[in-house]
Amino acid sequence: MLALLKGAWQLVTGNRHYLTVVCLACAAAALYAWGATGRADRANLITWAATACASAGAKFEGDGPRGKKCAARVNQLARFERETLAASSAVLADAMIERDRKSAADLAAATRNANTAAAAAQIMEQANATVSHDVVGADWFSALNAVAGLRGANR
Repeated sequence: MLALLKGAWQLVTGNRHYLTVVCLACAAAALYAWGATGRADRANLITWAATACASAGAKFEGDGPRGKKCAARVNQLARFERETLAASSAVLADAMIERDRKSAADLAAATRNANTAAAAAQIMEQANATVSHDVVGADWFSALNAVAGLRGANR
């Protein structure tokens, strides 16, 4: 084992120029691999940009700087989305306000109708209390009409 290490040390110290060439070759291979990865990433990014621009309805390649028309189209679409969302929110807010106003009006009408019905029922009970020998008069029919939600009898 020791002999093997001595031989390796002599190979390194005796052939320093060979070792320098090997190190330079390794460094060049590493730089080439790094550059290949960078080129592949760039190609993937260009493909993605072309797909995104096609989805936006613009071309990535064209007259002028690459991607300028696409960026303008994407900005236009983003502005349209913001404006549409703002307008939709305003319409929904107005609809909610209108619904709340109608609900409040319905509640007031329902309360008024309930109070009117309760009052009519009380008047009907009073009219029933005044009936004798199953003979009713105009007041009883007026109370009956009020219970039914009709106007009173004309006298």
